[in-house]
Amino acid sequence: MAERPTAERATPNAKADTSGRDMLRLGEVPPAAILQLQAWPETLSTVEAVVTQMPGVGGLPATGHTTAFSGGTIMALGAGRYVIALYDAEIVASWRTAFSARDAAIVDLSHGRTVFSLEGEAAAELLLRCAPIDLRAEAFPPGRIAQTAIHHIDVLIHRRGDSRFDIWALRSFAESLAEWLIDAGVELGVERRV
Repeated sequence: MAERPTAERATPNAKADTSGRDMLRLGEVPPAAILQLQAWPETLSTVEAVVTQMPGVGGLPATGHTTAFSGGTIMALGAGRYVIALYDAEIVASWRTAFSARDAAIVDLSHGRTVFSLEGEAAAELLLRCAPIDLRAEAFPPGRIAQTAIHHIDVLIHRRGDSRFDIWALRSFAESLAEWLIDAGVELGVERRV
């Protein structure tokens, strides 16, 4: 692929044919904290009981799904493994200290992850070009998550709404991922918001 100066990557292509659709917007969503929670099979019910006592949380989601609550989102990655995105700085400490070490391990991943937001009518179309999974609304409705790769970069894709996705990546690959998404979406018209 031919390299273009970074300034050109951040600006949508003037020849982009958006066919009357809204411009795609790529921006960063910085949570106050990103925590990974791992419960053990014999302690999962205890961990779920603790989670349901947290304000606004009804319970743990099933694998591949999310639970939104006031101030955050819980994403179920697998058996007993959850990523918790907290957007309210005032509740971070209570989540970090809520679990006994014998019941679960909780690790702060805030420093190592970047979360991008991709919004616009063609958001799913752009991601379908980049990721080897079915992101059509009937197969991947709002509230679903999937771990996959975009251009050899491991990502977590979270469908937040009909035309909004959050894309999680390791911080060291974030700039490469953003540039790849912008390049892949040139004809759809992508605007990067810093």
